Amino acid sequence: KIVVYEADDTDCVGLLYAEIHTLELDTLIDLTAFSEAANKSCSVTSSTGAGRTFEISYGNISDAVKSAKLSYSFYAMATGYWNSDKVTLTVTYNDSSIEDKTYTGSFDQVASVSKSFSFACSLYTKIELSNSANETATIAMDRYQIQVYGVLEKQFGESFQCINYISKGAWMGIVSGVLMIVVVVMSVMMLMSTSTPDRFETSKSKCLIIPHEH
Repeated sequence: KIVVYEADDTDCVGLLYAEIHTLELDTLIDLTAFSEAANKSCSVTSSTGAGRTFEISYGNISDAVKSAKLSYSFYAMATGYWNSDKVTLTVTYNDSSIEDKTYTGSFDQVASVSKSFSFACSLYTKIELSNSANETATIAMDRYQIQVYGVLEKQFGESFQCINYISKGAWMGIVSGVLMIVVVVMSVMMLMSTSTPDRFETSKSKCLIIPHEH
């Protein structure tokens, strides 16, 4: 299921698109199945407006989990570029004897993207989270796009891709091909610049004498 999470708040507008968005606690949970009922919000977390958080709150995503709040944090630099920072997951259980658990993890996939651009990635991305009790959780996304700065008319801006349009193998082929062309062109030019003798000896002509030093 393809999902676009949209958070339209007073000071912050955020968009998150994901074709795969899962949470792994004790079991694997498909978050896209609960996207329509989820609450989304985008908030400014610094006085300068540089820090922003995109939050998605889910309810009853499994028999054991009463609610789960997923927070993606971002920050902008004075140079006009923004980066992703971390992910925080807060889980509340149906069993009141189990305390709420908070997991955090690094979310460094987005690096130096212009504020007028969104970030898009077609690679399967796993974000490992952990808490103070060394318990772990995993957030996974695939073919996703995100933007929390410079959102106009609730639409994604031009995207900055997480992968290059030309692969390393293609670059190797291009460089090798260019080198071969240069070698062939230089070889042809050298052959064309080779001159042949314009005087030849015959039986009736004087002997061709080539002076030389002793």
